Amino acid sequence: MGSITKRKTKDGKFRFRAVIRINREGYPPFSESKTFSRKALAETWIKKREAEIEVNPDLLLKRSAKSMLLRDVINRYLDELGGQFGRTHNLSLKLIARTPLASKQLNELSREDYTAFANSRLKGKYEGLAPIKSPTLNGDMVRLRSVLKQAKLAWGLDVNLSEFEDTMLGLSHSRKVSSRNIRFRTPTSDELQALTTCVRV
Repeated sequence: MGSITKRKTKDGKFRFRAVIRINREGYPPFSESKTFSRKALAETWIKKREAEIEVNPDLLLKRSAKSMLLRDVINRYLDELGGQFGRTHNLSLKLIARTPLASKQLNELSREDYTAFANSRLKGKYEGLAPIKSPTLNGDMVRLRSVLKQAKLAWGLDVNLSEFEDTMLGLSHSRKVSSRNIRFRTPTSDELQALTTCVRV
């Protein structure tokens, strides 16, 4: 059964994302999506694609979970689970979905791909995105891990989680990812005096 989601872009225009999800006995879970500038085009695509699958169910095998783009997986994650998380979590994933990493096939992602993404985020190599610090990159990677785990454990998609975890080990070893630092400093004499005065009162 197909569905259409209407979204407003930054320039004020609307985009319509058509999604087809099919769970048929004897076939792997199937998911496919495409974005259009008009709702009518999205509706036409859904009808056409569903008719093709009805005539030839083997298309569910040819375009199995292994051929899904990371972008499609992220969008499905946001559609199904986005409401459970805060604004920062969802915006971070939407940003990742716009990067070259998201245009790759899910089952083909390697530590080289993840590392290239991390380095590009740190250095601000993606158009329109400024360089970030290691704690921010850590947040992006943690959220990406959440998507990959959901894809593998809940949806049965082909994901090599060890490639991602090895990437995280390498990034941690090179100190490119880190938890947010808590800074401590010694209070000044004036601050100590103010605290003492406040306590006496």
